Amino acid sequence: MIELTDVVLLLLVAKVAGGIIGKYNVSPVVAEIMTGICLGPFILGMVSPSTEFDALAELGLLMMMLYVGLTSKFSDMKRHKVSASVIGVLGVVVSFTLGFAVCYSFGFGMAQSLFLGILLSNTSIEVVSGIVIRENTHGTGPIIIAAALADDIIAIYLIGLLSSITSTTLPSVAEVAIITVKIVAFLVVIFYISEKVIVKDIFKLLRLKYFRNDYQMLTIMFILAFSFAIFAKLVGLHEVIGAYMAGLIIGRIRERKDPMLNVQICLNENIDHLEVYLKSIFMPLFFISVGLKLNPVSEISWFFIIAVALAAFAGKIVGCGVGARLTRFSADKSLLIGLGMCGRGSLELAIVTYGYSSGIIGKDIFSTIVLVSLFTIILTPLLFRVGLYNINRKERVLKS
Repeated sequence: MIELTDVVLLLLVAKVAGGIIGKYNVSPVVAEIMTGICLGPFILGMVSPSTEFDALAELGLLMMMLYVGLTSKFSDMKRHKVSASVIGVLGVVVSFTLGFAVCYSFGFGMAQSLFLGILLSNTSIEVVSGIVIRENTHGTGPIIIAAALADDIIAIYLIGLLSSITSTTLPSVAEVAIITVKIVAFLVVIFYISEKVIVKDIFKLLRLKYFRNDYQMLTIMFILAFSFAIFAKLVGLHEVIGAYMAGLIIGRIRERKDPMLNVQICLNENIDHLEVYLKSIFMPLFFISVGLKLNPVSEISWFFIIAVALAAFAGKIVGCGVGARLTRFSADKSLLIGLGMCGRGSLELAIVTYGYSSGIIGKDIFSTIVLVSLFTIILTPLLFRVGLYNINRKERVLKS
């Protein structure tokens, strides 16, 4: 039985702390992870991780991936597909290379180094979205969002590869090929189903009395997400891929023409309902659980943490910045795009939690990634404002 007093204490502290740091435009994710770190074994030891709490956190993770998929817009990707692809791919390649090199140079094995490289390759869509919403991005916002979505698509493939890595062995070329075929087949089947059934017949479904209730439709969304998660697990992929893809294909409904706006209104209302559930309890529980897992590690190296943090920032600034320059953005805007792509968040923490629980990585790398993710969540918006200030200053000089 889960200790309700622990849940109440953790949520209360996380919400109060989130309200305080929210005044400074810092993501509540920081407060939630820090709550787990401070009240958990790492500092005070007031609350300990439990299998029951982990079960709630895993449910929150699946719901969170469903929401990320629902709020991802393929239209943004299509509009800037060339620029976003170049920026996203170069950001992934450079970040992966630096992450792998840093980890391997500190004496970690090949599997751990590959894992850390993959962890650093992705950009957090929620950090990017927060920046774009709050700031005047000088026209770079849509590109940054689209490039982050391209990162997500690449991440889906990389998470699939992670499923075949263990702490002692690496996948062979044949295994990588088999996994690649599985992922491609999974995506093809999912998109075929979404096009022929879900997207095509949604108008017919919404005319049925059963679907006129928003909460009934939300239940169907959950069933679909969990079913896709089970399907993903059956073919050897991680469950989060199925939940994410469920959200992505449901979100495609908005791409269809609807003169009466019935579908868009219904879907947006359901997304709003899901957002309330997520932000009020399920997301906080997941991020708090990440902090609770952070145990004191005597052999942890702050030099290693600093090196990984530098690789995390440099990988995106250099990789995405060069990609932006290749697609004819100015030097200042290229730097701005690179800075905006530095944030890591929910997906990275989900992957590192999976790697830790499956034995691929130990407490040292787990603790490092959690801390580095916190650094990027806090510093990325601040660095982006520095880039904006530089552009605004030059514009004022030109006008004068």
